[in-house]
Amino acid sequence: MRALRPIHLVLVDDHPVFLVALRDLVAAQSDMTVVGQAGDADGAIASIAQTKPDVAVLDLSLPVVSGLDLLAKIREISPETKVFILTGHRSEDYAGAALRAGATGFGTKSEQPDIILQAIRTVSRGEVHVSSIKRARPTPSPSAPPNTPDAFDRLTARERSVFTLAVCGLSNLEMAHRLSISDKTVETHRASVNRKLGVHSPAELTRYAALSSSVRRAPP
Repeated sequence: MRALRPIHLVLVDDHPVFLVALRDLVAAQSDMTVVGQAGDADGAIASIAQTKPDVAVLDLSLPVVSGLDLLAKIREISPETKVFILTGHRSEDYAGAALRAGATGFGTKSEQPDIILQAIRTVSRGEVHVSSIKRARPTPSPSAPPNTPDAFDRLTARERSVFTLAVCGLSNLEMAHRLSISDKTVETHRASVNRKLGVHSPAELTRYAALSSSVRRAPP
């Protein structure tokens, strides 16, 4: 467990106005501190290599080097640093690609500041956050028993991470690698998720999310 100190952050975005706004937002939090910032991949690599932050908040659209390519480099130079993608792209395809590349979280710039801050805190704990996957309340179907309103709330933090990754399309092996657990443990968590949510297949799990607009399909 991390010591009781502020979450150390490096912020990476090529839009100066947004970068300043995000820095000021974070600086106002007693449990967060900015230890570096950059507007491109080279600056990000230098800052992260030097500071080894808890979380790197990273845009996908960067000049010369893409955010996904930079993410892979961050994993090399500072494996313990969690990466939270904060972007203008809203499609879950981007979320899935980011999670497969090693990100721990995915959010959009259009979200409310308190949601972004909470996402950073979630990611800093090693829990998976995807902004477009929220509490689901589907209508019952003949193939699945009715879900009580608090069904999703009964999931543990790890089960929510498994739920998020599953809805984004990751396989059990990909989830095991992403969460640093065995594929057997992933299977156990998936079985628990299915039982608590009253679903019986990956298709029903996806439907559980989709019926409540928990996975939005929108153009970038």
